[in-house]
Amino acid sequence: MNGRVTSVNQAFLNLTGFSEDEIVGKHFTKLGTLRTKDMPKYIKIFTGFLRGKLPPPFEFVYYRKDGTQRYGEAHLRYIKKDQKNIGIQAILLDITERKKAEDNFRSQKYFIDNVINEIDDTFFIFDPETGKAIQWNTAFKKISGYNNKEIRSLKAPTSYYSEEDLKRSKETIKKIIMNGRDRLEMSLMTKDGKCIPFEYVGVLVKSPKGKNWICAIGRNLSDRKKVDNALIALLITWLWLMKSWM
Repeated sequence: MNGRVTSVNQAFLNLTGFSEDEIVGKHFTKLGTLRTKDMPKYIKIFTGFLRGKLPPPFEFVYYRKDGTQRYGEAHLRYIKKDQKNIGIQAILLDITERKKAEDNFRSQKYFIDNVINEIDDTFFIFDPETGKAIQWNTAFKKISGYNNKEIRSLKAPTSYYSEEDLKRSKETIKKIIMNGRDRLEMSLMTKDGKCIPFEYVGVLVKSPKGKNWICAIGRNLSDRKKVDNALIALLITWLWLMKSWM
């Protein structure tokens, strides 16, 4: 096991665009398929292999003969003869399309997360079966007063609302699961003990594994409540004055 390639199959030649004569007999560091900056990592893996340390599958960047950059996944194992390790077999998979899909997903998620964190309304996704918090935005964290670690550990919605609100929310959750969405007013209890009135729109969403999750978007009603209370006070005063005049 000196690091030289002794044989390749047609699939490898198709992936890389090289001929068998251009590959067989060369040391793996001289093939021209691997990035120079990654060589120290591969040499370390090879050295560990010689010492009996079998590496787990790993991803790598490789180049085709025409210079095209691709992504691969390597699975290595020993070739044995008479119970002795006499070589290394590398099974290489091209994962370029998967990597592109993952990069595209990350870009979309980054964009969506930025949008969610820019809105003033609270955004909160949770598993109604377990109470596990799945995702929340900056507005929820800021208004509730809890940090990410605390939110991750607290059960939803039981940790944030009064017993009375929770009783009403049970029926709303059932409606969301049955009909896809519903609306409810509840008061969010913050970490410092304040109760802030919110109007929530709950929407049913599916997890990657098909579980029912609920996305609750909440609008702070404090300002509206202040206006409503002022109008009620004004109305009471007006009625009292009218009664006094009669």
